[in-house]
Amino acid sequence: VLLRTKIATSGRTSPSAGFFSPACERHCVSLKNSNLNAISVENTTLPEAYEQFLEKVLRERSGKNDVTGFPSEPLRWIDTCQGSLPCGLGCGRGKRTFSDRKRLWEANGRRVVKVGIEGVLSEIENGFVCVNLDWWPDSKCDYGTCPWTDSSLLTLDLENKYIVNAVKALGPGVRLRLGGSLSDFITYEIDKGDCNLPAFIQTNTTRLGYAHAGTCLPWSRWEAFHEFCRKANCELIFQLNALRGRVLKEECPAKTDCRHNFRKNPCCWQWEGSWDSSNVQAFLRKSKEKGLHVFAWQFGNELNGKKGLGAHLTPEEYADGLHKAMEMMSEVWNASGKPKIMGPNGHFDPSFDARFLSLSETDGNSPELLLTHHMYTLGGGFSPKVEKYMLDVNKLDRLHRKAAAAINLAKAANVRAWVGEAGGAYNSGRPGATNAFMSSFWYNHNMGVLSASGYSGFCRQSLIGGHYNLLSFDRTKPNETSVRANPDYFSALLWRKLVGNHTLRVYMNNKKTGIRVYAFCAPELRGITLLVLNFNSERYTEVRLRNSDLRKGERVEYHLTSRSLKSRKVFLNGEPLFFYKNATLPNITSMGITLKGGSPLIVEPHSIVFVQYKDVLLDTCTPKSPHQKLTFKSMQFFDSWGTPIIAVGILSAALLIVTLFFFSFRSKKNSIMSAHRSLLNNPTAPKVGTTRTRPANRDVS
Repeated sequence: VLLRTKIATSGRTSPSAGFFSPACERHCVSLKNSNLNAISVENTTLPEAYEQFLEKVLRERSGKNDVTGFPSEPLRWIDTCQGSLPCGLGCGRGKRTFSDRKRLWEANGRRVVKVGIEGVLSEIENGFVCVNLDWWPDSKCDYGTCPWTDSSLLTLDLENKYIVNAVKALGPGVRLRLGGSLSDFITYEIDKGDCNLPAFIQTNTTRLGYAHAGTCLPWSRWEAFHEFCRKANCELIFQLNALRGRVLKEECPAKTDCRHNFRKNPCCWQWEGSWDSSNVQAFLRKSKEKGLHVFAWQFGNELNGKKGLGAHLTPEEYADGLHKAMEMMSEVWNASGKPKIMGPNGHFDPSFDARFLSLSETDGNSPELLLTHHMYTLGGGFSPKVEKYMLDVNKLDRLHRKAAAAINLAKAANVRAWVGEAGGAYNSGRPGATNAFMSSFWYNHNMGVLSASGYSGFCRQSLIGGHYNLLSFDRTKPNETSVRANPDYFSALLWRKLVGNHTLRVYMNNKKTGIRVYAFCAPELRGITLLVLNFNSERYTEVRLRNSDLRKGERVEYHLTSRSLKSRKVFLNGEPLFFYKNATLPNITSMGITLKGGSPLIVEPHSIVFVQYKDVLLDTCTPKSPHQKLTFKSMQFFDSWGTPIIAVGILSAALLIVTLFFFSFRSKKNSIMSAHRSLLNNPTAPKVGTTRTRPANRDVS
């Protein structure tokens, strides 16, 4: 949709203007460079036409240059519009220079948000980001769409160079979680031919829509994932079958629709019996013997009580099975290199988690337990409210309370917390929302809140598959092996490149502006990184740091924008982001814009900004370094929180109090002296130390 705006007589336009302003429509953009002939597009009013044109040119050019990054001579805009403010900025929503943003900020009220950074708040996994792959087969459909074609753990092409390069770019050591709702119905092949189950069978008689018999994970496929991670430099998290050996308490009547009416039918989700660990034990032993490394094993998927999906186990039933798994892991990995174990891998239930943790005390020989939750903060993908919620910062902020409650439980049990699965909207997400630019707001907000709260990692559902995917197959082309990266992928990539393993405490003077700010130590302790989200659709805003060392320091900015919130194309500092034709990605860290200290940090409406200060280091998250260090002392009283003004105010108040006291004392002294003079001049006055009835008509002070 092309948003048009009226140009006021002052020459200003609403900052919520769309991709073009009317005066610019007839001269969209010309593009010139030394390697290509002059190319121009005129009389073009649709952003899509412009994007297709520019993408074509960049793809052609990438074949002539170093395709591991952007061309050494970046393409530049030649804007033929001249004159008024909107014309100078209207031909290319993504290409806003610092001076452009400053002019629009000055023209629209000079809004300022003041931010202070104090010190280390929590410790996280380096980069925080983890990505998921799921078992769902091609036949998995939600609300009339079937978005899992060729994306299942069992069928995904692990040789696809787009997918390998996408995961490799997130590395080194990014965690790839293999699991999902069908994990509890998988049998693991140990010896060739010992598992002969058919593929997943669809049925409405089960809660998940597939027969409980499940299917097999061939050993060759398990080895293929380890080979994939060797190429892509990732580590695996694998979800184990925690229902094997358990059975439904009662058989449902024939034709019971457990998939759609499970709440009315306890026979769909009430299980009993003990966990049969034999298949898992053989699987773990052979994995260890073959030298197959796993970062962590997850025990079951969403089995936790009333919050459970395929089954509702009690805390005692779940903890009993998990303890057996931990004992097996201790036997198999009796030396160093022991993998971690994650549970309960479901939606946060305070009562279940508290009881489960009380039953899960471990000794020094046990694998580390990670309290792991699933989060779908936007509701079901069927709801049109998903699009509203992902841009409603006040609703998103409610996550603070839930996260704090979960972290308090984790701290009390002395365990770390993870998000094992989060895709925004459950049931495969919402097309046009959870795979579009608007999705980047809830995604970055959730990761900012949860990392600051104390969660250690965040696994995004999904890497590929569903409508909440970071990558998707390009079905518009005859070669279906080509893949496109959705906007959230590039947010994940920036997290992995710019965010280290510590979060910093942030204070803001006004949260009603729609601005949210999160701060981190940079990777390898080489600076400080800010993440700034502007949920406001109209206002350019300056984020003004109270910390003088940061204000003075040189910084590198990465502005993520898009022509539309529902677009699946995203710009970084005005340059479109996508796979090159040889399946490589741009060197995203080389695309930052370096600005000198003292210049204002201005954020566009509906944009996401990463800012890295490389030469200013925080003592508490860096080793000894010759670089300048940023010292935080009790909120940097005389610096970080506008405290010069506060100090002046306090001194002024103290001076005022002293002055009032002085004049009050002087006034009282004068009154006493006056009284003494009056007494001396009055012979009938009482002597000091005597009493006398006061004359009714005389006033002696």
